Amino acid sequence: MVYLLAGGIGSDPALLTTVLCAALMVATATRRAAPTLSAICVVAYLSARVAIGR
Repeated sequence: MVYLLAGGIGSDPALLTTVLCAALMVATATRRAAPTLSAICVVAYLSARVAIGR
């Protein structure tokens, strides 16, 4: 899935940016009410960034 978002066939780089920004917004919004969800969002963001490289 990350491959398709990162530039696979028929993908849009703006979609990847939108998904990653949404993950960080959810992490920020839920950091006190749901720290586990926040941590999951941050890990997902970092994993995607490592998977796609630069």
